[in-house]
Amino acid sequence: MKNIKLPKLHILLEILFCVSVVTGCGAHTVPGEISWVPAEKTNSLSENSTEQEEAHKEEADFISYEIYSSAQIAEALTDASRSDAASMVWDNQCMSGITEITEEELAHNMVTYYFSASEGDDANNGLSPEKPKKNLSSFPVVSGINILLKRGDTFSITEGITLKSDTVLGGYGQGDRPILDYRQELIVSWEKVKGYNSLWRADFKDIDGLYVADGTDANGNIGQIWIDGDCSFNRIYRTVEDVNLLSEMDTYGEGYFYIDSQRSKIYLTCGTNPNDAELHYSLPTSAISIVGSNVKVRGLEVVGAGYHGISMYNIDNVDISCCYIHHVGGGLLVNQKVRYGNAIELWGSGKELTVRGNVIEWIYDTAMTNQTSMQGASQENIIFSNNLCRFSFWGIEFWGDGCSAEGFHNIAYKDNAIMYICDPTNPDIYVYSSSDGRNLDAYGQVYEEAVPYITCRGDSWPFSRMSAINIAMSRPDTTLEISGNVCWETKRCMTLLALPKDSDKPAFMTDNTFFTTIPSEEVCLYRYTDYNGTIHYNNYLNTDENMIEVSIGKTDEKSYQRSYEELKRLVEAACQ
Repeated sequence: MKNIKLPKLHILLEILFCVSVVTGCGAHTVPGEISWVPAEKTNSLSENSTEQEEAHKEEADFISYEIYSSAQIAEALTDASRSDAASMVWDNQCMSGITEITEEELAHNMVTYYFSASEGDDANNGLSPEKPKKNLSSFPVVSGINILLKRGDTFSITEGITLKSDTVLGGYGQGDRPILDYRQELIVSWEKVKGYNSLWRADFKDIDGLYVADGTDANGNIGQIWIDGDCSFNRIYRTVEDVNLLSEMDTYGEGYFYIDSQRSKIYLTCGTNPNDAELHYSLPTSAISIVGSNVKVRGLEVVGAGYHGISMYNIDNVDISCCYIHHVGGGLLVNQKVRYGNAIELWGSGKELTVRGNVIEWIYDTAMTNQTSMQGASQENIIFSNNLCRFSFWGIEFWGDGCSAEGFHNIAYKDNAIMYICDPTNPDIYVYSSSDGRNLDAYGQVYEEAVPYITCRGDSWPFSRMSAINIAMSRPDTTLEISGNVCWETKRCMTLLALPKDSDKPAFMTDNTFFTTIPSEEVCLYRYTDYNGTIHYNNYLNTDENMIEVSIGKTDEKSYQRSYEELKRLVEAACQ
């Protein structure tokens, strides 16, 4: 369980916009969508520009950013107990100027709306930083506009945000990234379950947005529960009825929960009375969904979404940069009966995607991924670079090129840091492989003979697939690049690869650095499946000549220093 203190959530009203029917005014209108028409036909970029510049200058006088060395940020990233790396990266990014949205980028769309949770008023027209609107709790489906959120503010969100073509979503002013907080207060009445030591039960039928009357698995689809600011991904999910489930839960420890969707009940293990705690749950939605072309998302913090952080489908020319995405996922993909949730995902078709300079932490599933199961899908020019990722089940996940009639072309994951790969439902347990594929603990003992492994990933995805890099490439004509990445520590595999026919090595992997401090030199961190279905285990990556190979086993100062220097290089690039 990851400790992070939960800021007080504000109860926000839904945004009220004036929907106008305008003829001949040049409004950017899409049939069936909201028409965004300002009160007066003015250019919000130039109106009162002198006044705005003075206001921004005064604000800048009160807020300063500290400059950190790449070594200081690298030190924060390598220390698993620290959670300040994202703010350090942000300060450096602000000072380098890459967080700013330029006037040219804003001018691409017709109008810019400003929002401030701390200073806004819904009676304002929202057309300037001096007159921002306030509430962002029910963001509509939009296209053709800019939405800027006041930096330093926290917006409590009660519905997923969908961005269509020609949209910019970012921040204005000085200070920390604006926070899109999807955590919802869990107000229920808990009762102790008789016959158990620490098991409590509550009815969630009265919670709007959580209760689904049909009684399917979508009912109460919670991916995370927060207890006094501490996050737990430990939802117990079983596809078949288990009469021993509650008895097992009672022995697991603090923060495990089970949803009885048929009866609208939630069970929670808690050593103290949960009625005395501050409880929240992750909203069952993707935080930001992008469909369309020419979309920018820059400099936001996203927390507490139960599905994906940023999800993309059928996109063209999308840029996601300088964001901080954390504590995302764990919800149930109802049709497939599997829990899921990625930080940044491209699904289906997409081209010209740039994902750069983001910090990603505590993700139920994958930090960065492109995938599809659609025959008509195609992906081209997809670049994930200079992202800093920690604490996820997979760091990089690539699959689906074999499903596509056109294949995937020019897909690159380069110069990313992928650190502390773990099962977020039990992040403290080490499980590796021996050369014959047996599961081992950190001391080289067969794991089944050691402490039982408690995972809350459901019945489908076993913990043995946990890896920093997970590639399932089916087509020889796929053009994929995995280069310059640093993989630092893992609780399982550094790489999990499935190679296309007639391939005997992952030639797409070059110049990556792998470092871990495993006590046993015999532990395997590299697993791949060849086209015949044979699984191979090695304790190092033997691929292209320019692959940087870092031996595993006892801590080697030379290997450590080489890896650390590479990590500093990635940090420097992420901030520029």
